[in-house]
Amino acid sequence: MHTREEAEAYISDRIFDEVNKGKWFVIKFRGVKSGIFGIKSIDKVNLTAELGYWLCAEARGRGVTNIIIKSLSGFLARSHLIETIVFRCLEKIARASE
Repeated sequence: MHTREEAEAYISDRIFDEVNKGKWFVIKFRGVKSGIFGIKSIDKVNLTAELGYWLCAEARGRGVTNIIIKSLSGFLARSHLIETIVFRCLEKIARASE
């Protein structure tokens, strides 16, 4: 995603997704909306949670996702007995960050 409009469209698609029903949260970095983080799904049979995120360039490399994952992994382990967290990167997102 190279433009602000593309980023806003991506975030809106995730927040208002009526099909997948994940839980998405806006990430603020230094008081500015800088990305999105979500619990895409929880598999109680296999004890896994799939997470996803996107950060703007200004917030990358500053430990933002580490802080979120550290907090969230403990919560998921305690409340849902999750043993494994899975990240799946969308191909177009991965290419955009290169």
